[in-house]
Amino acid sequence: PPPMECIFGLVGDGFTLLVADASARRSVFLYKQDEDKIFPIDEHKAMAVTGEPGDTTLFAELIQKNLALCTLRVGVPRSPHATAHFTRAIMAECVPSCRLAPF
Repeated sequence: PPPMECIFGLVGDGFTLLVADASARRSVFLYKQDEDKIFPIDEHKAMAVTGEPGDTTLFAELIQKNLALCTLRVGVPRSPHATAHFTRAIMAECVPSCRLAPF
């Protein structure tokens, strides 16, 4: 079988490296070879996603735009801990109800 999607991150002294393949596949079919799976959250944060191409893009943009709105309202960007908590809360809200998308 062909290799499936892969993302990973490395944290070093003063840097973080996010790596993601650029393919969009389902089963043995390859849809795209230039899918962007790393989304910038703000100047200092990024998120790598994997899964169904439409769902992952929708979810990443949902997180990205809502955190940008929070930054505009408060005037200060969220910490990495708060960003992770917000992302987990959105996933916990979406999974049982499937209101926004089937994440």
